[in-house]
Amino acid sequence: LEWTTIRFGIVVGTYGIAMVFGQVVLAGLSDRFGRTPVILLGILLMSTLFFGLATVTNFASILVVCLVSGLGSALIAPALSAFYLDITAEAHRSRVVGNKESAASPGGAAGPAAVALAVLFMDARAVFVSAGVLTLAVGVLAAGFLRPPRVAADAVETESANHRSMAAGATLRGMVLTARTARDQRVGVGWG
Repeated sequence: LEWTTIRFGIVVGTYGIAMVFGQVVLAGLSDRFGRTPVILLGILLMSTLFFGLATVTNFASILVVCLVSGLGSALIAPALSAFYLDITAEAHRSRVVGNKESAASPGGAAGPAAVALAVLFMDARAVFVSAGVLTLAVGVLAAGFLRPPRVAADAVETESANHRSMAAGATLRGMVLTARTARDQRVGVGWG
């Protein structure tokens, strides 16, 4: 591509700005449309970076690809974190989020290392296409395995069960009080 250092910096900066802007502006989309569809859309948009780097040679077009891909990454991060929180009991949320981040960190190191090994066996274009195909494969797996969590339904069910339990307890206390009052009236004993 014959990029200068400045052009490479602009490309990386464009991707980063798109991610930051997207996380600020688009983070609430998963609350409105559901976690899974937003994650899947983010994966699809993110994959454009790899296919774009494999096929696009025009600098302005690369910037558009970086914008689209950065917005895709911005969709994934908050929606995935929210998904984890949705399926985790409140008492364990900080541990689960910490484990999620700890699991992602080795991936951040292993990915570039895998690319360094891959370039020994294939050219750059094939590496980018392979990365795009792997990203889309992750999207297919996500479509198959990411199901809307039942936590919200379970929480409503638990709350209903608690209300039923409190109502049953109040009813039982009322029955005991009524029986005690009737017994005391028959015996002629006051409450004192």
